[in-house]
Amino acid sequence: MVWIVGIVTFIFLVIFAIIMTKLTIYISFYHGNDNDHFSLTFQAWGGLIRYKINVPLIKIDEDSASIVLKEEVENESGNGDQTKNEETNKITLKDFLASFHDMKAILEHVIGFNKIVKSFLAKVRVKNIEWQTVIGTGDASSTGVVVGGIWSMKSIIVSIISKAMKLQSMPIMTVHPSFQRMIIQTKFSCMIQFRIGQAIFGGMKIIRYWRGGKVRFKSKSLSMLSGEKHSV
Repeated sequence: MVWIVGIVTFIFLVIFAIIMTKLTIYISFYHGNDNDHFSLTFQAWGGLIRYKINVPLIKIDEDSASIVLKEEVENESGNGDQTKNEETNKITLKDFLASFHDMKAILEHVIGFNKIVKSFLAKVRVKNIEWQTVIGTGDASSTGVVVGGIWSMKSIIVSIISKAMKLQSMPIMTVHPSFQRMIIQTKFSCMIQFRIGQAIFGGMKIIRYWRGGKVRFKSKSLSMLSGEKHSV
C-alpha cells in the first residue's frame, strides 16, 4: 500500500512540475536585402532543457514557385549533450492553401475559439522587444514617406501585442533612413514566456468545445491528427 501511495505521489509531483514549468521562447529575425535569418529558441528549467531552430536560408525557387527553407535544429540537455540536424524544406502555394483550410476548419468546429486564444494570450508575457530598421529608396522624399509608414506600422503592431498579451518592458524601436541608396534591413527580437500548464489547458478547452464530426486536415503538421497520410 505504501509503494502505491509513493507512486501516485511521484506521478502527481511530476504532473504538477510540468504544469508549473515556465517555457521561455526567444524569437529572432533578420532581413538584409537577400540575406534572411530566423531562429526560435525554447528554454525551460533555467536552461537545463534547450531546443533551438535556425532557419538561416530563406529564398524563392522560381522553377517550382516555392519558398525554400534550410532548417537547423539543435537540441541541448542539461548534461551538455547536444544533437544537431539539418534539413531543407519547400513551402509551396499548395501548403499555404492547406494551412488556410485547416485554420478555417478549426474556427468552424471549435465553439468560442477566439475567446480561448484570447484567454491564453492574456497570460503570455512579452519583453525585450527590439526592432531596428534601416530603409532607403534612393530618393530623399520617398524615403521620408516610407520611414513614416514604417513607424506607424511598428506602433500599430506593438499596440496590438500590448493589448493581447502582457508587455513587460518598453520596446526599443528605431527606423534609420538612408537617403543616398536603396536598402532595406530589419532586425527583430523578443522573449515570450508562459507556463506549459496554461498551453495544456488551452488545448483541453479546444477539445472540450469541439463540435461536429471528424475533420480532414490537409497540412503536413495536422494531417496525422485526422489519420491522413500526407504525400510528399
